[in-house]
Amino acid sequence: MSKVRTKYSTIKTLLYNDQPKPFYDFYVCNNITWRERVEGQRIPFRRALISEANIKKLAEISRFIFITGAGGLGKSMMMRHLLLNAIDNFETFKLIPVFIPLKDFDNSSGKLFDYIFAKISDFESGITKADFVKALSAGRCLLLFDGLDEIGMNNVGFFERQLCSFTDKYTANYYVISSRPYQSFVSFERFCVLRLLPFTIEQALHLIDNLDFRPDDPTIKAKFRYELNERLYKTHRAFTENPLLLTIMLMTFEMFAEVPSQMHIFYREAFNALSRTHDASKGAYKRELKSQLSVDAFSEVFAEVCFRTYWDEKFEFSMDEFEVYFQKLTSMYAKKTTAADFMYDLCYSMCLMYLESGKYYFTHRSFQEYFSAVFLSGQKDDVIKKLGAFFEKRERRMRGDQTFLMLNDLIPDKVDEFIFIPYLQALFDDCDSGEGYWTFLDKMYPTIEYDSGDVPFITYCPPASYLFTCLLSFIKPPVNTFYKLRDLPEYDEFIETTYYWLQVGKDDDEVDVVEEDKIPSEYIEAYGEPEIAGHHYSVEISTVLEDTDNYRDFVKMLDNDNFIYKLQYLQARACLEHLKKKQQESDASLLDLL
Repeated sequence: MSKVRTKYSTIKTLLYNDQPKPFYDFYVCNNITWRERVEGQRIPFRRALISEANIKKLAEISRFIFITGAGGLGKSMMMRHLLLNAIDNFETFKLIPVFIPLKDFDNSSGKLFDYIFAKISDFESGITKADFVKALSAGRCLLLFDGLDEIGMNNVGFFERQLCSFTDKYTANYYVISSRPYQSFVSFERFCVLRLLPFTIEQALHLIDNLDFRPDDPTIKAKFRYELNERLYKTHRAFTENPLLLTIMLMTFEMFAEVPSQMHIFYREAFNALSRTHDASKGAYKRELKSQLSVDAFSEVFAEVCFRTYWDEKFEFSMDEFEVYFQKLTSMYAKKTTAADFMYDLCYSMCLMYLESGKYYFTHRSFQEYFSAVFLSGQKDDVIKKLGAFFEKRERRMRGDQTFLMLNDLIPDKVDEFIFIPYLQALFDDCDSGEGYWTFLDKMYPTIEYDSGDVPFITYCPPASYLFTCLLSFIKPPVNTFYKLRDLPEYDEFIETTYYWLQVGKDDDEVDVVEEDKIPSEYIEAYGEPEIAGHHYSVEISTVLEDTDNYRDFVKMLDNDNFIYKLQYLQARACLEHLKKKQQESDASLLDLL
């Protein structure tokens, strides 16, 4: 394990791009929250908080852990921390940690066992497959799967099936998966979902204290720290709570002494800062790029690179693959340099990418998303018109992706005119020619899922449309003035899963909530039939509409103007009229000038 520790105990970052720095010199551990059982209480669950997370604390929760969090929040850093923690405490835990980046996994990877073993062989060539099987069978492994969201959209299903088979066979081991917010946790039913929390103000200040930024002029960091503590943490929480964005804030603060409030402006200024500063120890200066391009020209070329790789869901590539992309670029500036010189600037001049094990990676995927949005924002109207369908088709990938949202910030009027208005108009044309609200339900929520009683998770059912999900972020309903899914009537035929109270200790209040097939047969012999805790319901909207007499109460609730889905329907209609009116007023105003 010494080779693994040597590799992962140092790291390059935006600030430390020239030379790796010891990981724990600057790492600050996020807090984690999860849904914890509360014994003997009417409400059997509460949100528990884990600070200074480590393997021991996670193992006490479950053998199967799913860590989720937004981009830049520190998921990969947390996984690296857990790896190093397991190595340093091997004598205590007796667990063999295996770090498994998932960015390379696809349908051609074969069985998950072989993919994992290949990662082990990179460090320990003397270990055989038989050795690995023996360790897995004995439950001696800690398997850290980093970046589920980096698996291509067409390959996720294959991974889920492989993981299910693998965990069924080697149940006694410990598993940790990291990912951006995932579209559904149904495929990971045995995993306990933990949420990586944004930085507190204390953690944000701690990170700034740890960063070795401009030691030649410590007043810059001192001033930023003061502003962070006094106002920036509160006024710019979307940035200050995120370790990556907080680091970029520090870099841009030196140049601009201000922090923008919009994400796309923030990234634009971050790029400007990166184009002027070489590393954390030098002041801002403008330098020549090896590609001989101006900063604006470089940005244009990189934006097209980002979109082309984003389109292909490529987050890393070899130099040969990059050459192929570079030859396809349409920017005239790409013809004035070479792929090799451009990549050199990306890695060593601009710090937007880095080289590791023969492949090039984005410093963070958020840069790829921002520059993709920049590229799209400069396209002709005919291209913008097609983007709605592009993002809708990739709905599964888009959860947690900021590209469309930043595009909307960059060209809001065009997004309204060419994406949102046509999308909503087509949606409500279908509704008007069909069954109105019921057609809307069938399109957005063809399957309605809800819970009653006590269940071990919170059901979240986003709309079937990514664009409609985005619109909902702009037209949120009034707080606590509407009926929620849990208010729906309970029909036995809609029950998909029944959960039971299972006594897990000697005291009466030491109980857990489990599915029926998780109740051991010997348990019933010892304690009798367990008490029902709650139900999870699932029903196709078409089933309800085919028998409205039988489901009269259900239909009545769905059709109530204060029911959450009906409220969304009415507000979306009002949103369409508002956007159309705004567009007409804008056009009329311009015509008056002509």
